[in-house]
Amino acid sequence: MKDALPRSPFQVSSMLTLVAITLVAIAVLLLVAWSSARWDTLLRDSAVPLDRLSQSRSFALQAELFTERLLAGDPGSSPSLVQANLQRASHAARAIVNDTTRLGRLEIAGPVSPELRLAVGEYLQVLDDMGRHIRARLVDPAQTSALDLRVMHASLRAAGVRVESVLLADMNGRYAFQRDLDRLIGLLLTAMMLVVIGLRYRASVRQRHALLRLVDSEARLRAFAYAMPDTAFILDREGRYIEVFGMGRSLTPYGHERMVGATVFDYFPRPQAENFVGVVRDALTRGEVVRYEYSLRLAGGTRWFEARVAPVDSMQRVVWVSRDVTERRRAEERIRLHAVALEGTRDGVMVTDLHGRIQSVNRAFTSITGYSEEEAIGKTPGLLKSGRHDPSFYRGIWSALLSGGYWQGEIWNRRRNGEVAPHWMSISAVGEQGHPYEHYVAVFTDISQLRQFEERVSHLANYDLLTDLPNRLRMSDCLETAIAAARRSHTQVGVMLVDLDRFKNVNDALGHALGDELLAGVAERLRKHLRHGDTLGRYGGDEFLLVLEQLRDAGEAAAVARTMNSALDQPFLMRGGQELYIKASIGISLYPEDGDTAAELIKDADAAMYEAKRLGRNTFRYYQEDLTRTANERLALESRLRRALDESMFEMYYQPLVALNSGEVLGAEALVRLRPDGGPRIGPADFIPVLEESGMIAELGRWVQREVCRQGRAWLDAGYDFQLLTLNLSAEEVRRGGVVDNLREVLAETGFPAEKLEVEITESGLMQRGSEALDFLYELKGLGVRLSIDDFGTGYSSLSYLKLFPVNKLKIDRGFITDIPEDQNDVQLTTTIIALARNLGLDVLAEGVETEAQRTFLAEKGCDAYQGYLCSPPVEAAVFQERFLHGRR
Repeated sequence: MKDALPRSPFQVSSMLTLVAITLVAIAVLLLVAWSSARWDTLLRDSAVPLDRLSQSRSFALQAELFTERLLAGDPGSSPSLVQANLQRASHAARAIVNDTTRLGRLEIAGPVSPELRLAVGEYLQVLDDMGRHIRARLVDPAQTSALDLRVMHASLRAAGVRVESVLLADMNGRYAFQRDLDRLIGLLLTAMMLVVIGLRYRASVRQRHALLRLVDSEARLRAFAYAMPDTAFILDREGRYIEVFGMGRSLTPYGHERMVGATVFDYFPRPQAENFVGVVRDALTRGEVVRYEYSLRLAGGTRWFEARVAPVDSMQRVVWVSRDVTERRRAEERIRLHAVALEGTRDGVMVTDLHGRIQSVNRAFTSITGYSEEEAIGKTPGLLKSGRHDPSFYRGIWSALLSGGYWQGEIWNRRRNGEVAPHWMSISAVGEQGHPYEHYVAVFTDISQLRQFEERVSHLANYDLLTDLPNRLRMSDCLETAIAAARRSHTQVGVMLVDLDRFKNVNDALGHALGDELLAGVAERLRKHLRHGDTLGRYGGDEFLLVLEQLRDAGEAAAVARTMNSALDQPFLMRGGQELYIKASIGISLYPEDGDTAAELIKDADAAMYEAKRLGRNTFRYYQEDLTRTANERLALESRLRRALDESMFEMYYQPLVALNSGEVLGAEALVRLRPDGGPRIGPADFIPVLEESGMIAELGRWVQREVCRQGRAWLDAGYDFQLLTLNLSAEEVRRGGVVDNLREVLAETGFPAEKLEVEITESGLMQRGSEALDFLYELKGLGVRLSIDDFGTGYSSLSYLKLFPVNKLKIDRGFITDIPEDQNDVQLTTTIIALARNLGLDVLAEGVETEAQRTFLAEKGCDAYQGYLCSPPVEAAVFQERFLHGRR
């Protein structure tokens, strides 16, 4: 370090002074040359405007002379020559203010003055007047005399004198400006010389002080070098330690005294020592500081170090300063991993301070909101405010953050392009361990597509794909709503069932495609004839349902029916050019006269519609009481079912559940059947509703649960293997409660494994539990059983609930399977349900599969399993065992 003296302050001061004097000399030469060049340009170009004015006058005079000669019969004159001189005169005058070359260089003291532009404009005006007089004299010499031209020429001379005087005044102003500029340059040069003198004096004073500080400075530096926590060395070109400083032990565990005089080869493996020497020589060759990172195996493990190697002037030596950066590298690696994760996530991330100022955002934030990082940082999250939430909503967020440090929920935000979108957002207050909160971290996901998907599924579930009219389920809701409103307002509601007459003939003769086109046309025409406030829907097939609200009397419904029949009088023109005629039979029922529920009114309207068909079609009829089933038949059925329960006349049938991809029988769905007792045969679709309405369903449900688990245990004990048995819970069972306790008791009693039992619940049955539905499902799930939603797509459950339900499977209702792949409405809805299940991670099973085409379609769309007559109808336990379990021991 003794030999590595820095550059002398005297040398630095002398160099600065020399540079300053050189710069002053160069500045003087440049300013003088610049001023001289400006004078040359000014003097050379000052006469140009005057020359232009003189040329203009000369051309004007020549135009006048050629005019007189032409009139005198001079063959050397012509009108074109006169016109050319007038144009030259005008062009020369305009060039005085429009010249972009020479005149542009005269604008030293500013742009062309308004006075000059005004004077030239007046001159051009006189010149134009003179041109008109010349042309007039050429046309009619008697009308315009030579004296008139001489008068105009005199006016032109006067205007030219005014232009000349303004030009001379402008030139004098520019000369004065140049002289002032020369004086300013002189003052500037004087000031610069004084500054140089001052700098020289100041440098000499600083030189004296620098000499006094130099020795003291070196002593302080040496003390600092020995005291610093890093390790520093002076090494020669061969890697020999000349001096060692600092308290660190980054390069060697040996003492400083032992290292001086030794080389790096004495302490490190040869490959590493050669690397060190290479770094030293690289710094000496390049003449600049070299950074170098390396690792060493020390007693505590591998440590990383950062070295700065600086050459010492005029010596073949370097200063090597080494710092332990192991912890920094580990921290950087953690930060890098966090940054990669943050940038790679598809969720938007926004970090704010405690005052809500945005400090950091990730790439997904920009992708979702449209705001770049530069646009967002420094702002508040208020730039995303959509206007859809009132102040209490945001107060609730802040209250949750201040009290618990966390908030989560759905929030509507506005993108940069103005679009408003729903986001699912989680906000957490974060801080260093053991310290108060310092930041808020908001993580959000754009759920627009989920909302659109929900709306699409909801639309498909509630609207007919062909006609875009409300479907059967939607119309039932609309009718119930209308009944509730009529009950409050004490008004009437009409229900009209419109059935197209002989529509089957159209399908059979012309094909389903043309039939669909006709249905769409009928729907559109009926829609156009609706009254305000009435609702039209497609009830199914060729049936349409109308809900008439605010009826004053029954006759008003008849008027609507006549309107609908009249609307169908005109033929329908198909795309192929065919004209089709179609009529309709209409049945009408009224609330409250014919019933007080949607089901009753629709049933009554249906009966009335068939009466209209019986009476000749293309007409309408009101409901008649004698068309309903008698109450005696219902009472007889209830008695029969009560006896069947008491005498154990119910039995279980089993229908195989088949994997679509492999054809393997996964298990079976247990279905209850009623053994014949001598009376009319009754199917589940008939007796289950009666059992539910009479309250007997709970007793049957307990028996079914016990019988299914008993049979499953028996098969397992016999060595038969299967994945699962499925049993159904009816809507009424769910509503009445007690299911979980009974099933827990049955599982314990029979010993049937809970994981092999699947419980199916219909959408409607689940929603009857209302807000308790989620708790009910989790209680069932707690038993260890699998859960499935039956008849999915026919109920009213929201997708927002569905993603919260702990279910394993969605079961597609047979009503959507029957007409695929021909019915595009069912195809679209089935495809949507399968895609929804996949997105939610659920299995999908389709029921009612009867054809190979249906099975192929479902397999292609990704459905997991099916059941239906294609494989087998429901069979008795012994038959199921023989056919499907016999080879599975």
